[in-house]
Amino acid sequence: MEFDIKSSIPFECYDEIFYQLRNDRKTLHTCMFVNRYFCSLAITLLWGTPFERINLESQKTHLIISVYVNSLVDEDKSYLRLAGIPVESSEAPYFNYPEFLSSFNSQGFQLLIERWLMLIDPNYHVNYQSKIIYASYIISNLLFASTKKLESLKYFSHNGIHFISHKEFAYSISHLVNLEITYFAEGNESKLLQSDEDKLNNLFNTLSRYTFTIKFVKINISSNDSSFYTRIIKSISNFIAHQFNLEELSVNETLISVNLLEFENIIRSQEINLKSLTIEGKGSYYSGR
Repeated sequence: MEFDIKSSIPFECYDEIFYQLRNDRKTLHTCMFVNRYFCSLAITLLWGTPFERINLESQKTHLIISVYVNSLVDEDKSYLRLAGIPVESSEAPYFNYPEFLSSFNSQGFQLLIERWLMLIDPNYHVNYQSKIIYASYIISNLLFASTKKLESLKYFSHNGIHFISHKEFAYSISHLVNLEITYFAEGNESKLLQSDEDKLNNLFNTLSRYTFTIKFVKINISSNDSSFYTRIIKSISNFIAHQFNLEELSVNETLISVNLLEFENIIRSQEINLKSLTIEGKGSYYSGR
């Protein structure tokens, strides 16, 4: 069934109709088989948020990563093989799926990488961590290099921060609208804390330089060392000051309790645009408008 060009419904209306169906994955999958136009619209939405609402019980979940691996150039596939990951040669997919990515969730991404490796590698337990890190780096590099409009970034510290080192990462975040960072600085050793400090400052400094369009920010950073917060607040403050459309800001209470003056400066930098401020504590939160 081909798309009826005589339809009375304008093309832009179909964009809105499909957008309203963005969370109805079953219907979107059905639309893929109606005609080429519907297939294109459905594919764009389905592959826009591949790391959200993951069903690890499904036997097909790992295919998401398999499709991305098939999209890699031969050189990157050979690197995976050298790392001990059995990647088969295959033709590139019909669609350029990585370019559709609009939301990156590091937790969902990492879960899928682990699931994929366990299913395709009978010896996945051999040099397991090395394989996970290498596969994550190669595939995330493909995603950040290919995406045309990344709008949402959710980062969780236990998933590593290797993708920040991609040169493509800086350019991929220029259209960000939503940012969520959950980070726990583990341990009390000075070297570990210094590493966490450097990672976070690098992340916020990169965000300050390359993205100015974020509307929604949620930051939850915790550490056993209270002085840790004072060493990262400057880069956070600078990042927020560079957002010209910020509407909602959520931060954890511990982060601001030792940085009250700096937090006041943060709020002042956004006093015109900010519509909602949420301060989250242990089991409670304050929200002001």
